[in-house]
Amino acid sequence: MALAQRIAALQKRHEWLDQILGQEMHHLYPDEIRLHQIKKSKLRVKDEIASLANMERKVMYDDSGEMEYRQAV
Repeated sequence: MALAQRIAALQKRHEWLDQILGQEMHHLYPDEIRLHQIKKSKLRVKDEIASLANMERKVMYDDSGEMEYRQAV
């Protein structure tokens, strides 16, 4: 799966988790454990999106058109 596609899939998952979180919070007695689990999942997904986006920015093309990975100094 291409990097951009993976990021897009993770963004959709993050939005879905946000909807689930909103639904759970609107219950008369929300399940605190479930809320915590959903929030942790959202944070993990957000961290992965940030990591992949950072990786995507580091991928550069050299003069020959080949991809080259450059690490941040």
